Amino acid sequence: MKTLIILAHPDIEASRINKALKTAALESEVSMSELYEKYPDFSFDVKKEQELLVKHDKIILQFPCFWYSSPPVLKKYIDDIFEYGFAYGSSGTALKDKEFGFCVSFGAKEDQLCEESYCNRVEDIFIPLKCSFSFVGARFIKPFFIFDAQNLSDEDLKEKARAYRDYIKA
Repeated sequence: MKTLIILAHPDIEASRINKALKTAALESEVSMSELYEKYPDFSFDVKKEQELLVKHDKIILQFPCFWYSSPPVLKKYIDDIFEYGFAYGSSGTALKDKEFGFCVSFGAKEDQLCEESYCNRVEDIFIPLKCSFSFVGARFIKPFFIFDAQNLSDEDLKEKARAYRDYIKA
């Protein structure tokens, strides 16, 4: 199964967590599309990105959670790339039956995310993404989450990176 990781982190070199996850992912046989690096102005090469999606069976969106959502480049990516005639519509079946998942890092602890919040489960935060995948006929796979990212010890981060590699291969 060919896997594509779409990495949406605005400053990957300054990120301890997502940089470690990126390194771990690249130890597997994956392709990676780094959105902020390739498209700092958010002007996507739509056809090139669509070709990447078509060539892969599993697509994992990797990003830090910002204010109960994904980074803005990822929202724009989905808006632009999942276009009518490609991802949906009578002839838009390019993403049908592909596996979609995501790897999300959170600064907060898991119980803090839903405490005094409108969501009951962390997965509820990403219902729009899950619905988007479903709408285009893709299969949503269980997400990979890392909580309390700023407080992970080096050893815990190594373990999370190993677990992420296993998630990618599963």
